[in-house]
Amino acid sequence: MFGTRTSRPAKRKSAAQPFHWARFKSAYGSALLVVIILGMGAALTVGFEPLEARAMRILSGSKPVSVSIAWPLMDTRSSPAGPSATKGVKTWLPEQFQEQLLETATRALGTSADPYSRDALRRVGESMTRSGWFDGTPIVARRPGGEIHVDGTWRVGAAVVQQRDKLVLVSWNSKILPVEYDLDANLGTLAVITGVGLPLPRNADGTTDYSKAWEGSDLEAGLELLALVSRQPWRDQIRAVNVAEYRRTKQLAVETVRGGRVVWGGRPSAPLPGETSTREKLDKLVWLNRQYKSIDGGRVAIEISGQRPFEIDVSATSASAAGVKGQ
Repeated sequence: MFGTRTSRPAKRKSAAQPFHWARFKSAYGSALLVVIILGMGAALTVGFEPLEARAMRILSGSKPVSVSIAWPLMDTRSSPAGPSATKGVKTWLPEQFQEQLLETATRALGTSADPYSRDALRRVGESMTRSGWFDGTPIVARRPGGEIHVDGTWRVGAAVVQQRDKLVLVSWNSKILPVEYDLDANLGTLAVITGVGLPLPRNADGTTDYSKAWEGSDLEAGLELLALVSRQPWRDQIRAVNVAEYRRTKQLAVETVRGGRVVWGGRPSAPLPGETSTREKLDKLVWLNRQYKSIDGGRVAIEISGQRPFEIDVSATSASAAGVKGQ
């Protein structure tokens, strides 16, 4: 018949896994540490600036905020306006411009509730950069006693560039300084660069852009020649460097205080083909000065770029270029 059915034993339920408290504590501790660090960072970010401002107010006491500027020293250059003394420091910057700069910096602080804040110091630095007196952005620092101090690299006036009825002061690297003179002004030791082709750089609103160099290789070449002749013992005979012909012929000329004109030729670092060297040109001027007590040889116009200096006939009867008289 039928066989008997044997019963199978029931499957056991798997035992529950034990809870690892050690792993939990380790993970929980790490997460808690991360939260604490993030919280501290947020608190420092939010609270550092007010804390810093409060510290500066405590250091400054109840004194009002004042601005001081490290003025350029007298040995940097000589000023046509003469030296100026500020708290015992001899500087070439006239008092008029010192007052203007201090007023500009103070105005940049504005009516901020915290004149020691980073934003306030940044505004002062930007205002000094736009002023045209500094190369780059000056360093603006807080000092105890309620003082904000400005220190930077000053632009050094090299020459004035004639622009219509004004003379604009420029540095050796063709940067513009915020100084203008009338054509009949006493310039002291400053020479004039005449014949510059391009106008000075302007902002969109028409004001002078002091952040840019004056464009044009003619001004650059003129300043290079002026730097060379300004180091010579007869430098006081130089009235101007004329660059009007540079764009067309690459030639420069020197104008003397007695009204003479010396056609120099190519710029000192790049004499034109067929010209004598820069050293030979300087030797010719030394010879002319020794012979005639003037580097223009007492002539109206003289050319020195050839093997021998020669006089240029500029008389009314020689309208085009003309006669040459060897020396």
